[in-house]
Amino acid sequence: MQKINSTTTLKEAILLLEIKQLEEAQKVKEEFHLLYESLRPINLIKDTFNKAIAIPELKGNVLNLTLGHATGFLSKKLFVRGSGNPIKRMLGAALQFGVSNYISKHPEGMKTAVMNGVQNIIHKIKDRNSQKHTQDKLYYDIE
Repeated sequence: MQKINSTTTLKEAILLLEIKQLEEAQKVKEEFHLLYESLRPINLIKDTFNKAIAIPELKGNVLNLTLGHATGFLSKKLFVRGSGNPIKRMLGAALQFGVSNYISKHPEGMKTAVMNGVQNIIHKIKDRNSQKHTQDKLYYDIE
């Protein structure tokens, strides 16, 4: 740094150093906030889950397990339907376990069935919209 001789130059140098100090303090605060957010438990869990999902083999396994458990849960709910009968509830739990395991190990059939169901729903919606459009057109043509 060069030697400062006048008070004006000294004041300017002090002002520049104060501005630099404020900017660096702001950067430290931002970095601290980022570090704090990254160390929160929910963000650690999200980050770990996202990293795990990025692995292609694991991604398919997680999807299959999720599909299996969801299907098992729904099958139990449909079977038990709020029954207070303990035998029916035990059979529902066994059904859930069996369906979950089967779908987790053989997801292709379930995926195909779900995709076919979604395509059927979309097709029916398109048919309804086209029928409604045709009926509206006929209605306005008559008038």
